[in-house]
Amino acid sequence: MTEKAEHFFLQRHHRSSWQTLYDAPTYNAVNLVLKKARDQLTSSKVRIIRGLWDNDTDKWNYQLIKLIDLKQTKYSAPVKTNPPEQTLKELTHDVLELQNVVQENKTDEKTQKALAKKISNYKILITAAFIFLVSTIGCIFFIKNEFPIMFDQLSLLSDSSGSKPESHSSRPSIEKETTNLFTVGKATKTYGVTEKLFGKWTVGTCLRDYVIFTPFDIQFFSKADGAIPSLKYQILETTEDDFNFFLKIKDGTILHYLKITENNISFTGITKGEGVVENSENPKVYRRCP
Repeated sequence: MTEKAEHFFLQRHHRSSWQTLYDAPTYNAVNLVLKKARDQLTSSKVRIIRGLWDNDTDKWNYQLIKLIDLKQTKYSAPVKTNPPEQTLKELTHDVLELQNVVQENKTDEKTQKALAKKISNYKILITAAFIFLVSTIGCIFFIKNEFPIMFDQLSLLSDSSGSKPESHSSRPSIEKETTNLFTVGKATKTYGVTEKLFGKWTVGTCLRDYVIFTPFDIQFFSKADGAIPSLKYQILETTEDDFNFFLKIKDGTILHYLKITENNISFTGITKGEGVVENSENPKVYRRCP
């Protein structure tokens, strides 16, 4: 048991119970009162009780320090008492010391609560960051596995949208980007989407995950979205050479598709303001749906 504080009580037996006549935080103060009041208590039983605070149970424990029957015993204090002035100083010192102990305990309690709250906030923040990271990775793998067409191109398109815009003087114009395309053989341009790409294309099943080229846009579909496209990009212009289709979308980014056969193409990369970014994934072969 750790003693946090102690208190003393002077009590008189009256009828069938004990009455507290005086209490103080020190034994000497209580004993001094008993000594001075002995003439008034000559026909009584008196006792001094000591109270000890138990930190473990948060309760007071009481001990009998002295029990005297003044009817039969001439009281003389076994404990040396101090002069009243010294006793008063001691009492004041003990009270101040007790107040300091209580104040320190309150301060420690506040500090511990603040520290516990800060630790709790850190735990919540770390947990939220971990959940966000796991969710993000899970979403990436889900999209990659469930919607390979979308993931095949979104990874490069997101890099393009996330890049810092260049100044007007340093950023190439759309016409300059088209001119700088690495074409092989004869290159022809079509306003919108070339007719050769019209229709539905897929890397898996035509009922689940596919892309549709219309005269002026490219639409991505998944089974979960049904007849509503998951993504849609407006196509401004198509440049075709002997081996590739280059589709310029609204923001100036150009999608690269490699010709394999009349009914098979592959997404190979994009051209952005800062240059060509190749598709780092294993290029998937799109086949034309019936």
